[in-house]
Amino acid sequence: MKKILILFSIVIIICNCESNKKNNHNPINKDNIHLVHFLERKVYLPNNFKRSSIETFTELIKSSIDLDTLSNYELERLNNLSKLNENVEIFIGNNNYLNSISFQSSPYFEFGKEAVAMYVDLLENQLLVEPRSRGVEFERLESKYLKYGISKIVKVKYLQRDGNRTGYLTHYLISYKLYTFGIIVSNEHGNDYQFILRNFKK
Repeated sequence: MKKILILFSIVIIICNCESNKKNNHNPINKDNIHLVHFLERKVYLPNNFKRSSIETFTELIKSSIDLDTLSNYELERLNNLSKLNENVEIFIGNNNYLNSISFQSSPYFEFGKEAVAMYVDLLENQLLVEPRSRGVEFERLESKYLKYGISKIVKVKYLQRDGNRTGYLTHYLISYKLYTFGIIVSNEHGNDYQFILRNFKK
């Protein structure tokens, strides 16, 4: 009996050690905590995403060797944003303009599940009309309403094609405290980084 108790104690110690290793495997990287100025809040972003600007993002696209319809449209969109002097904050992953996360302010409004259909209509009948007219295809993969703590969120995700190039575009519309804002994730591999929403849980 004593031997069994000793063996049981050893197993528990080993399990606890393994559990601690797993918990410490992914420590928070302080380099990936960024202040989003218009939200007056620090947020955790994925590894290797660094703050950029409209000007830097524009130069990064222009220096690319594979400029196409989609990248030219993105250049026009950035140009329009700079003219409007909108509250936009951009983060780029691995210095690759195909992987970006941008935050954009919006007038505050409270919404519920009905906002999903309204937001899809806004995207597909207004914002995505111009790139579609140039031959860019958008296939909607998701459109849903989410709740993260006190935040109400609309998520719309697309697969986009321009010739042989494909990418993924995810729009989040978020009502958080007295803010409404959008997060747009562009990613060449389909990662929508939904865990970012945990920043706005409380």
